[in-house]
Amino acid sequence: MRARRTIALGLLGAVMLAGCSGGGDSVPDDQALKPIETPEGWTEQEIGGVTFATPPEWEELELPDSTEGTARIGFADEPSSSGSTGGIIVMVLPEARFPAKTQAQTFVTSAKNQEQASGDEMSELVWPGAEVAWYATYTAEVGAEETVPHPTAHLVLDLENGYQVQATVRAEEGSPAADHLEDALATIRVSDDVKITEGA
Repeated sequence: MRARRTIALGLLGAVMLAGCSGGGDSVPDDQALKPIETPEGWTEQEIGGVTFATPPEWEELELPDSTEGTARIGFADEPSSSGSTGGIIVMVLPEARFPAKTQAQTFVTSAKNQEQASGDEMSELVWPGAEVAWYATYTAEVGAEETVPHPTAHLVLDLENGYQVQATVRAEEGSPAADHLEDALATIRVSDDVKITEGA
Protein backbone atom coordinates (compact mmCIF):
# COMPACT_ATOMS: atom_id res chain seq x y z
CA MET A 1 0.00 0.00 0.00
CA ARG A 2 2.90 2.34 0.69
CA ALA A 3 4.17 1.91 -2.87
CA ARG A 4 0.71 2.58 -4.24
CA ARG A 5 0.52 5.79 -2.21
CA THR A 6 3.83 6.95 -3.69
CA ILE A 7 2.50 6.34 -7.18
CA ALA A 8 -0.59 8.36 -6.36
CA LEU A 9 1.47 11.30 -5.22
CA GLY A 10 3.29 11.39 -8.56
CA LEU A 11 0.08 11.81 -10.52
CA LEU A 12 -1.37 14.13 -7.91
CA GLY A 13 1.54 16.50 -8.40
CA ALA A 14 0.00 17.72 -11.63
CA VAL A 15 -3.11 18.71 -9.68
CA MET A 16 -1.48 20.22 -6.61
CA LEU A 17 1.16 22.36 -8.32
CA ALA A 18 -1.31 25.18 -8.82
CA GLY A 19 -3.34 24.76 -5.65
CA CYS A 20 -6.55 24.34 -5.60
CA SER A 21 -17.52 31.24 -21.91
CA GLY A 22 -19.49 28.83 -23.31
CA GLY A 23 -22.28 26.66 -22.02
CA GLY A 24 -25.02 24.54 -23.44
CA ASP A 25 -25.07 21.13 -25.03
CA SER A 26 -24.28 21.87 -28.69
CA VAL A 27 -20.68 20.74 -29.00
CA PRO A 28 -18.76 22.18 -31.98
CA ASP A 29 -17.28 19.55 -34.27
CA ASP A 30 -13.89 21.22 -34.25
CA GLN A 31 -13.35 21.80 -30.53
CA ALA A 32 -10.16 20.45 -28.98
CA LEU A 33 -11.86 17.85 -26.76
CA LYS A 34 -15.33 16.43 -27.34
CA PRO A 35 -17.42 14.25 -25.01
CA ILE A 36 -17.52 10.57 -25.95
CA GLU A 37 -19.49 7.55 -24.84
CA THR A 38 -17.82 5.04 -22.52
CA PRO A 39 -15.40 2.93 -24.59
CA GLU A 40 -16.17 -0.76 -24.72
CA GLY A 41 -14.69 -2.65 -21.78
CA TRP A 42 -14.05 0.45 -19.68
CA THR A 43 -15.33 0.82 -16.12
CA GLU A 44 -17.68 3.63 -15.17
CA GLN A 45 -16.75 5.60 -12.03
CA GLU A 46 -18.62 8.25 -10.02
CA ILE A 47 -17.92 10.91 -7.42
CA GLY A 48 -20.32 13.57 -6.20
CA GLY A 49 -22.56 13.32 -9.25
CA VAL A 50 -19.64 13.40 -11.69
CA THR A 51 -19.18 10.27 -13.80
CA PHE A 52 -16.28 9.16 -15.96
CA ALA A 53 -14.75 5.94 -17.24
CA THR A 54 -11.38 4.24 -16.91
CA PRO A 55 -9.59 1.42 -18.77
CA PRO A 56 -9.96 -1.97 -17.07
CA GLU A 57 -6.29 -2.07 -16.05
CA TRP A 58 -6.47 1.20 -14.10
CA GLU A 59 -6.94 0.72 -10.36
CA GLU A 60 -8.19 3.14 -7.74
CA LEU A 61 -5.41 5.10 -6.06
CA GLU A 62 -4.87 5.70 -2.38
CA LEU A 63 -4.84 9.49 -2.27
CA PRO A 64 -3.99 11.85 0.58
CA ASP A 65 -7.02 13.20 2.41
CA SER A 66 -8.87 15.90 0.49
CA THR A 67 -9.15 19.44 1.72
CA GLU A 68 -12.26 19.69 3.87
CA GLY A 69 -15.32 20.21 1.72
CA THR A 70 -13.85 18.73 -1.46
CA ALA A 71 -14.02 15.23 -2.91
CA ARG A 72 -11.30 13.52 -4.93
CA ILE A 73 -10.79 10.16 -6.59
CA GLY A 74 -8.06 8.78 -8.84
CA PHE A 75 -7.24 5.75 -10.98
CA ALA A 76 -3.95 4.70 -12.58
CA ASP A 77 -2.18 1.82 -14.25
CA GLU A 78 0.73 -0.16 -12.84
CA PRO A 79 4.18 1.51 -12.81
CA SER A 80 6.34 1.22 -15.90
CA SER A 81 9.95 0.04 -15.81
CA SER A 82 10.94 3.62 -14.95
CA GLY A 83 8.56 3.64 -11.99
CA SER A 84 6.16 6.04 -13.65
CA THR A 85 2.41 5.56 -13.77
CA GLY A 86 -0.40 7.18 -15.69
CA GLY A 87 -4.02 7.88 -14.96
CA ILE A 88 -6.70 10.34 -13.94
CA ILE A 89 -7.67 12.33 -10.86
CA VAL A 90 -11.09 13.97 -10.59
CA MET A 91 -11.86 16.62 -7.98
CA VAL A 92 -15.23 18.12 -7.06
CA LEU A 93 -15.13 21.47 -5.26
CA PRO A 94 -18.22 23.17 -3.79
CA GLU A 95 -16.57 26.55 -4.17
CA ALA A 96 -13.93 27.30 -6.78
CA ARG A 97 -10.79 29.18 -5.83
CA PHE A 98 -10.61 30.57 -9.38
CA PRO A 99 -12.96 30.60 -12.38
CA ALA A 100 -12.38 27.75 -14.84
CA LYS A 101 -10.24 29.76 -17.27
CA THR A 102 -8.02 31.15 -14.53
CA GLN A 103 -7.66 27.73 -12.91
CA ALA A 104 -6.64 26.13 -16.19
CA GLN A 105 -4.09 28.89 -16.80
CA THR A 106 -2.77 28.47 -13.25
CA PHE A 107 -2.16 24.77 -13.88
CA VAL A 108 -0.16 25.64 -16.99
CA THR A 109 1.83 28.44 -15.35
CA SER A 110 2.74 26.29 -12.35
CA ALA A 111 3.84 23.42 -14.59
CA LYS A 112 6.05 25.78 -16.59
CA ASN A 113 7.66 27.10 -13.44
CA GLN A 114 8.12 23.78 -11.65
CA GLU A 115 8.21 21.08 -14.34
CA GLN A 116 9.65 22.87 -17.39
CA ALA A 117 6.35 22.31 -19.19
CA SER A 118 6.26 23.04 -22.91
CA GLY A 119 3.86 22.88 -25.83
CA ASP A 120 1.03 24.29 -23.76
CA GLU A 121 -2.35 25.01 -25.30
CA MET A 122 -5.63 26.21 -23.83
CA SER A 123 -9.10 25.97 -25.35
CA GLU A 124 -12.54 27.02 -24.24
CA LEU A 125 -15.03 24.18 -24.68
CA VAL A 126 -18.75 23.62 -24.78
CA TRP A 127 -19.41 20.81 -22.29
CA PRO A 128 -22.82 19.32 -21.44
CA GLY A 129 -23.92 20.38 -17.96
CA ALA A 130 -21.23 23.04 -17.52
CA GLU A 131 -21.68 26.80 -17.67
CA VAL A 132 -18.01 27.30 -18.54
CA ALA A 133 -15.40 24.74 -19.59
CA TRP A 134 -11.67 25.07 -20.25
CA TYR A 135 -9.15 22.50 -21.47
CA ALA A 136 -5.39 22.84 -21.02
CA THR A 137 -2.64 20.56 -22.33
CA TYR A 138 1.15 20.52 -22.06
CA THR A 139 4.11 18.19 -21.71
CA ALA A 140 5.80 18.21 -18.30
CA GLU A 141 9.33 17.03 -17.58
CA VAL A 142 9.04 14.71 -14.59
CA GLY A 143 11.88 13.14 -12.62
CA ALA A 144 14.44 13.94 -9.96
CA GLU A 145 17.69 13.15 -11.79
CA GLU A 146 16.66 12.30 -15.35
CA THR A 147 13.41 13.87 -16.49
CA VAL A 148 10.90 12.05 -18.68
CA PRO A 149 8.25 13.79 -20.80
CA HIS A 150 4.73 13.34 -19.44
CA PRO A 151 1.79 14.54 -21.55
CA THR A 152 -0.68 16.21 -19.17
CA ALA A 153 -4.17 17.63 -19.62
CA HIS A 154 -6.71 19.37 -17.41
CA LEU A 155 -10.46 19.78 -17.89
CA VAL A 156 -11.99 22.45 -15.63
CA LEU A 157 -15.78 22.88 -15.47
CA ASP A 158 -17.72 25.64 -13.74
CA LEU A 159 -21.25 24.46 -12.91
CA GLU A 160 -24.44 26.45 -12.47
CA ASN A 161 -24.70 25.57 -8.76
CA GLY A 162 -21.29 27.11 -8.02
CA TYR A 163 -19.39 23.83 -7.93
CA GLN A 164 -16.25 23.26 -9.98
CA VAL A 165 -14.95 20.00 -11.42
CA GLN A 166 -11.22 19.59 -12.08
CA ALA A 167 -10.06 16.50 -13.96
CA THR A 168 -6.38 15.84 -14.64
CA VAL A 169 -4.74 13.12 -16.74
CA ARG A 170 -1.03 12.41 -17.01
CA ALA A 171 1.21 9.58 -18.21
CA GLU A 172 4.75 8.92 -19.34
CA GLU A 173 5.16 9.63 -23.04
CA GLY A 174 4.89 6.41 -25.05
CA SER A 175 3.40 4.40 -22.19
CA PRO A 176 0.16 2.38 -22.59
CA ALA A 177 -1.65 4.83 -20.32
CA ALA A 178 -0.72 7.75 -22.56
CA ASP A 179 -2.93 6.31 -25.28
CA HIS A 180 -5.99 6.59 -23.01
CA LEU A 181 -5.60 10.07 -21.53
CA GLU A 182 -7.79 12.02 -23.93
CA ASP A 183 -10.54 9.39 -23.93
CA ALA A 184 -10.59 9.27 -20.13
CA LEU A 185 -11.14 13.04 -19.96
CA ALA A 186 -13.71 12.90 -22.73
CA THR A 187 -15.93 10.56 -20.70
CA ILE A 188 -16.42 13.18 -17.95
CA ARG A 189 -20.13 13.87 -17.36
CA VAL A 190 -21.85 16.06 -14.78
CA SER A 191 -25.33 15.38 -13.45
CA ASP A 192 -27.99 18.00 -12.76
CA ASP A 193 -27.28 17.67 -9.05
CA VAL A 194 -23.53 17.63 -8.51
CA LYS A 195 -22.84 17.86 -4.80
CA ILE A 196 -20.56 16.42 -2.17
CA THR A 197 -22.15 14.12 0.37
CA GLU A 198 -20.54 12.03 3.08
CA GLY A 199 -18.65 9.20 1.43
CA ALA A 200 -18.85 10.82 -2.03
